[in-house]
Amino acid sequence: MIGAIFPGQGSQHVGMCQDFYEQFFGVRQLFQEIEDTLHLNLHRVMFDGSEDELRATDKAQPALLATSVAIAHVLSQEWGVKGKEWSMMAGHSLGEYTALHLSGVLPLTKTLELIKARGQAMATITAGGMMAVIGLSCDALTGMLTDFNQEGVPCYLANDNSPQQGVISAASVHLPLIAQRAKELGSLKTVILNVSGPFHSTMMRGAQDLFVPLLDIVSFCPPVCAVVTNFSGKDQINPMVIKDHTRQQMTSSVLWRQSQLTMAASGLTHLVEIGAGKVLSGLAKKTIPHVQTYALNSIDGIKQWGVMWQNYVDAGQKDQNLSAMAM
Repeated sequence: MIGAIFPGQGSQHVGMCQDFYEQFFGVRQLFQEIEDTLHLNLHRVMFDGSEDELRATDKAQPALLATSVAIAHVLSQEWGVKGKEWSMMAGHSLGEYTALHLSGVLPLTKTLELIKARGQAMATITAGGMMAVIGLSCDALTGMLTDFNQEGVPCYLANDNSPQQGVISAASVHLPLIAQRAKELGSLKTVILNVSGPFHSTMMRGAQDLFVPLLDIVSFCPPVCAVVTNFSGKDQINPMVIKDHTRQQMTSSVLWRQSQLTMAASGLTHLVEIGAGKVLSGLAKKTIPHVQTYALNSIDGIKQWGVMWQNYVDAGQKDQNLSAMAM
């Protein structure tokens, strides 16, 4: 069984997807459709813009979705790996919208309209930021946040990513204080994330209030494979449940560690990260190390993986050991 996962905001970087754009006509057509829908010269921002410009929520989100969808398009067109070939899908934060599109829950146009509205709503909340804390258990991290909140310093567990990594949302002015306390408790490292707001916390309530009425009028279709939602960390196939979880995603923690455990418990043996970077495959190696992981973010990598996939399709052995394909 093979699953697909899609990265979220923070994984963006100038130049991502440029090799696919230049080599594949279908990717250029896809970008034209995306740019026409969004009224945004997206490839200019992605390939020629600055890191600061790309970091803006209303640019980063469509850029990340476009990258993942473009790579998935190449997988589909070149090697026949379509949505129904995956046993399960999940995406981290913004990446969940990529999963919703590629699993058939949302058509591309509606997905783009939603992430544009989502990005615009989230961009209205700028009084805060996010910080990864590495080397503390979830219990230790939760206890630290409880102490801070009791001391009058609001902070939230935004992402539960792996057994030894969580992400905190808080007012930017409080992040250095939280980093110092985490160090005192034994954290190995803290990293301020490349995002523009305190995402996945109640600090985003105003943005959620702007976005949810637009989400509510969109129809969700049954997925062609199970989708593990950020809100529940569980696999879902009921489109109404998926929609409800999507509605709550903006102000709720991303239960990514539980999502990975759910995928592994289902019998998943191979997990493919499709999109910019390799953050999610790195987290999977820490949380579910017995599952083979791959990061498809370059043409060379996708060609190697795709040729081997096709060999297994031709031999009728898709579900056999694919360890030789590990990257």
